[in-house]
Amino acid sequence: MSTRTVTKTIETVRTHDHARIKHWVENRGGTPSVVDGTWDGKKGELRIDFGESDEILSEITWDDFFSMLEGGNLDLIYQKNSDSSEYKFDERE
Repeated sequence: MSTRTVTKTIETVRTHDHARIKHWVENRGGTPSVVDGTWDGKKGELRIDFGESDEILSEITWDDFFSMLEGGNLDLIYQKNSDSSEYKFDERE
């Protein structure tokens, strides 16, 4: 009897494409958010709330989320072929 090991390749994605980001976030049950108390109606400390954070987060609209993403010249980095909801924001290259 032979044993075969299958290794799953994890692809890291770096994007600022709005549709792609929204799809990835919503497929994992997340919502666009900011750290509570940082939102001034135009900007705040941007986050995605997957219900796992120790931070107190406030939900914002997708329009506000993408406005802050563009205004901060940020990309979202995440793992495509994974169930993980880990992500980070990074300045665009």
